[in-house]
Amino acid sequence: MFYPKVLINLAVLVAFVITGLFVALIWTPPYTGFMLELDPDSNLMVVTRADDWIVRQGLDIGDRIVTVSTPDGLTLDLEAKHVLTSTYQARRYYENREARL
Repeated sequence: MFYPKVLINLAVLVAFVITGLFVALIWTPPYTGFMLELDPDSNLMVVTRADDWIVRQGLDIGDRIVTVSTPDGLTLDLEAKHVLTSTYQARRYYENREARL
């Protein structure tokens, strides 16, 4: 019923689609329920978008984030280099990809 050429073309198409979806999934940054952007005036990270459940936890749009901490006591002073939005910013803050990671 199906010719081998049609089956091979279909298999190649399916492989390309699956590969494309996999690459898109890897390149999509995780969404934590809120978005941060750098405020150039204060040089601090500002919440620009927050889901309802995040607002109920106490984080609201316009809040400035200085430090992030975990329940086990680890803290990190949040800077612009921690929330990159473009490859231009990545090049500005880091010498190479390994340093960024």
